[in-house]
Amino acid sequence: VNKPGTYYLRESRSFFEILSEAGGIKTDSAGNYLIMKRKLPDSKEEFTEIKIPLLKGELERDVEVFEGDIIKVPEGKFFISGEIGKPGFYPIHEDLNIFQGIIIAGGFAKTADENNVKLRRDDGKESLLVDVERLRKALEKGGANSKEVEEQIKEIKLRDGDMIFVPTSFFYTE
Repeated sequence: VNKPGTYYLRESRSFFEILSEAGGIKTDSAGNYLIMKRKLPDSKEEFTEIKIPLLKGELERDVEVFEGDIIKVPEGKFFISGEIGKPGFYPIHEDLNIFQGIIIAGGFAKTADENNVKLRRDDGKESLLVDVERLRKALEKGGANSKEVEEQIKEIKLRDGDMIFVPTSFFYTE
């Protein structure tokens, strides 16, 4: 959210109202869901977790929020592996694209195939093969003005849960 902190309730309110008071969701870095922890009835220490899905940074449904509820907005993350400097999970900040994700993860290893980077999203339902080297060259030459390159760059903006795999180059030999 844009204004994180503790918000006190005198009466129950809607999730939409609370998020609005907190400045709304940071759509460019939020995960795919919000988590609300609520005390179980007749229990002082036990909580239940309710996952509330987000669709493009917006709540899919409203939920009533009661005194004592705890709301968490997890940060979006992507995973990168293969022939990369530092494979692992990384947070998504703002309009992070695949180029920036590779740089954050330590850049390509010398064994990397920069022309066949795989981007999987939506739990593997969507898979893209990205020629990162070709797109980089097009950007350096000012090719971002071309509609095709613009669309490809938009398509490779990283989203929560994205998985990037950088394969070994077929032509690499030690």
